Amino acid sequence: MNIFICESRPEQLLFCKKTLTNLSGKHGVHASFQTFPSGEALLFEAEDSYTTLDLVYLDIHMPGVNGLETAKRL
Repeated sequence: MNIFICESRPEQLLFCKKTLTNLSGKHGVHASFQTFPSGEALLFEAEDSYTTLDLVYLDIHMPGVNGLETAKRL
């Protein structure tokens, strides 16, 4: 499973990645993660990853393009 995590706060990003890693391990699902500090960074990378992307975890409140706008653009 290919997962994108978009979170503007570094400590929260690490927490989300750790939680998702634990959940995937608990259920026997191999997961790989890419992390992004902003919606803009995620949207730039997502252009080349649509066919392999399985899950996107979005922070709602971010500077610049927020999570809801990022989701609309995806």
